Amino acid sequence: MSTRVYVSRDIAVTTAQEDTPVSIRIQLSAATVKAVHAKLHQAYLRDDVRLVRRTTVLIDLLGHHVAMAVLCERWGLSVSCLYDWQRAFLLHGLESVRYRHSGGRRPKLTPPSRSNAWLS
Repeated sequence: MSTRVYVSRDIAVTTAQEDTPVSIRIQLSAATVKAVHAKLHQAYLRDDVRLVRRTTVLIDLLGHHVAMAVLCERWGLSVSCLYDWQRAFLLHGLESVRYRHSGGRRPKLTPPSRSNAWLS
């Protein structure tokens, strides 16, 4: 037979807000760090500067726990940009690191005629 416990609403006590800072440390698994390093290696092979920058910042930020201010100074990025990259990585993983084509107008010339257009 189970024992039931009833809590009265009048018992709840509201305490004053504490001035204690909260510090949360995000730790990545070894497999995740290895995958990010593999993505960095692929970015170097493709000479993709934006992807190299983003993965290097994420490795420093989440893997080596470099301070945000240091990364902002080193890479010339805003704090909000770094927080956006961090949040996207934590929510979507390696898919967030990939840059996507954002659309735009199609070129007027076809690829073979584009290369010959400056010759004429």
